[in-house]
Amino acid sequence: MVTTLAEGLTVNQSQVSCALRQQALEGRRIPRMSSGGTMPSFAPYDPNPRADGFIANRFLTWVRPQEYYFHCMTGREGLVDTVVKTSRSDYLQHCLVKHLEELKVGYDHTVRDGGDVVVQLLYGEDDIHPTKAAQFDGSSTTLQYMARNHVILHSLDLLLILLKQTTNISSCLKMVLPNCLKTVSFVYGMKLKFGGEWRRGALCRERHSANITKDYSRELFDIKYMENGTKASEAPLEIELNYAGGRNILVASSNCTLISQDAIDPILSDISKERGNNEI
Repeated sequence: MVTTLAEGLTVNQSQVSCALRQQALEGRRIPRMSSGGTMPSFAPYDPNPRADGFIANRFLTWVRPQEYYFHCMTGREGLVDTVVKTSRSDYLQHCLVKHLEELKVGYDHTVRDGGDVVVQLLYGEDDIHPTKAAQFDGSSTTLQYMARNHVILHSLDLLLILLKQTTNISSCLKMVLPNCLKTVSFVYGMKLKFGGEWRRGALCRERHSANITKDYSRELFDIKYMENGTKASEAPLEIELNYAGGRNILVASSNCTLISQDAIDPILSDISKERGNNEI
């Protein structure tokens, strides 16, 4: 039952098979009465550990009456604390639910209320799911993910400052995006079908996961694709397409972004060689 997490803990298993050990009442050993003894069964000021609530026996064999009484004393304290704390925690949970029931997380990772007003730009201010945060370990992959997440958060703050000063979103993105692209950062990059010139007609339609191996003054990047390990040198962030759009097709911009930021989830993805998995 303990191994399968159905019921009980390891300490319950040890109490059955090994010993009940020292009993604690209000964080201390069993207090003594005015006569100097913990129970009439023991002499006043008896130095024996058994007289102070230490139980060397186990449930599997037998427990002496005095030891059983000590165990009931500590069990009653835990029962009272459970009843009292349950009412307080239930009331606190009720208050939190009533005050937060209108908040929701949108598809753009923002937290908004019932009036569609932004409360947080990122859920929890770090955009990390609480159920997955407990699975973070001290591996290099986890630390790299948290470092990339930290860079993105600072870039969003910079983007908000720039948007307050100007309404040109594309120019703001050009200033913020290079700050997110660091060496050994994970990105989505386009591939060349042939040749070495980044131009229209030579690009593949789909994007591929890659990481940056070299940074040329935040304008040109050398990237390495994760699928087969191929490399591309001096890839720009974006290029301008000639003859973009037509009479019947309207386009918002003639610029084509070649490299975009990709924050890989360390729980679902692992590229560390130590774990024997080099695929995303």
